[in-house]
Amino acid sequence: MLIWVGRLLLLTAGCGSAFLGGTLLAAVYPSEVATEPLVEKLFRLLPQPDPFRVTLPSDILFNDSQSLLRSGAQPILDSILPELQPYQKATIRIAAHTDDIGNSRDNSELSLRQALAIRQYLASRVKEGYHWVILGYGSSYPLTENTSNSNRQRNRRIEITIEPD
Repeated sequence: MLIWVGRLLLLTAGCGSAFLGGTLLAAVYPSEVATEPLVEKLFRLLPQPDPFRVTLPSDILFNDSQSLLRSGAQPILDSILPELQPYQKATIRIAAHTDDIGNSRDNSELSLRQALAIRQYLASRVKEGYHWVILGYGSSYPLTENTSNSNRQRNRRIEITIEPD
């Protein structure tokens, strides 16, 4: 019984010193500790399959402020199909982004329609079994500031991510 009490005291002391050490570390290095949420740290530690991601300029797939695929878009999207084949039950995430011209609601709706158009095209050419996630971000997540035409063009993009099951 005395051994169990001793072990319990050591465990309690260890937990207390770990808490105190963590608190001191946060006080000494507040910016380093607070920059990454705990959930992201935990998920980063777990082994995860590498997703395949391709980013395409919206301008090669769509005319300006349109959600109908251009005639030349099909071969570009067809080049992604071989990447889908090995992952029959994968999650396919299609995220469309716009620049900041126009109001944010219209941009969000446009980007959602563009993502849906790509999903319809790809889904019509692959077997069933994929889980599709369609995201229309509008101008919410620019890669760079919308301060020039070239920057705006860079922000108008489609990101297609294949996340294996």
